[in-house]
Amino acid sequence: MQSEKGFSLVEMMITLVISAIIIGAAFGSYTIISRNFEWQKDMKYISQSARNVIEMIQKDIRNAGFRFESSAAITDPIKIYDAGDAKDRIEIIYDETETPYKRVKIEYRLQQYSNDNSRFRLFKKKTNMTSNTVEYDSPIVDYVESLQFLASRGECKSGDEV
Repeated sequence: MQSEKGFSLVEMMITLVISAIIIGAAFGSYTIISRNFEWQKDMKYISQSARNVIEMIQKDIRNAGFRFESSAAITDPIKIYDAGDAKDRIEIIYDETETPYKRVKIEYRLQQYSNDNSRFRLFKKKTNMTSNTVEYDSPIVDYVESLQFLASRGECKSGDEV
């Protein structure tokens, strides 16, 4: 009787095929999980950026019409320009409390960034109305599809769109 030591060629081939299937499945799972993680990270970044932009616009809107006692009245503290194509523009005027005191106009608008009209940036422009100079006009967020403002005079009821 001959003693067998080691594996036969068939056993080695079966082991190799099973190992390849297991390694391929593990790599495929890793690839899918990695892509999903990156997508979730991108969505989190977009959500945080949108929240920051909304907070920035809210702060400016809350300041709208604020004036110092010695300053002239602000007749139209908020102006909304309806572009009709979800590319609205808003202007907000108020007096800043930092010294030297000045009246500023803040403008939020979308500006086309690509030639095919598919990519827009949200710009924020700050104009010092006291000296009539632009302090900055720069993009604050990229890849914005639409910008719409709905005006309300406090007549919104529960469930209305704001």
